[in-house]
Amino acid sequence: MRRKILITLFILLGLPATIMAIGWYLLGNEAFLKRQVQELVLSHTGRTLEVAGSLSVTLGLTPGSSTRIDAQDVRLSNAGWAPEPYFTQIDRLGVSLDLWSFFGDSPVISSLEAENCRLALAEDNSGAQNWDFSTGAVTDEDTAAKRKHYQLSQLQLANCQITHVAPDRSEPLVISISELSLQRSETGNYSGQASGQLADLPLSV
Repeated sequence: MRRKILITLFILLGLPATIMAIGWYLLGNEAFLKRQVQELVLSHTGRTLEVAGSLSVTLGLTPGSSTRIDAQDVRLSNAGWAPEPYFTQIDRLGVSLDLWSFFGDSPVISSLEAENCRLALAEDNSGAQNWDFSTGAVTDEDTAAKRKHYQLSQLQLANCQITHVAPDRSEPLVISISELSLQRSETGNYSGQASGQLADLPLSV
């Protein structure tokens, strides 16, 4: 009887450790991480995400701690009718977020950083917009997501280009961003600075 109790205790104590060990292994398994992220993006946007470079995730498991995601050479496919093959391309992407906040109504993204990126916005004659990621049927999860108030605390962009093509434009609108930095205050207002070029005009804010 005592032996059975000891075996049961060892199982109960060892099971959480085993699960944690498997979790940490999977977090270090880049191929596994990429598959999970790609499936998640595809299910929510209907678009294909490619991460040709490295992908790493560092979990912040305690409330208030930060979970960090870093990725290299990221590409998100475009709408089928859009002229460019990719909606966005990013050489380096870094995201820090408060994982626990995503269980509430105000998910907090602590910082978003992108270097050497391109965002290709497009509209067609029917009024379709390639930044509309709706995938058809609306689920309860989609409705809940729309009720959430996402907070981005800090945004950093470097060497990024945004283009916009539409039927009423004779040529694409091009915004080149050398540097952009935005910070959110405790009152919810944003402040920052930006430099670059809007069409043929210099941009400095």
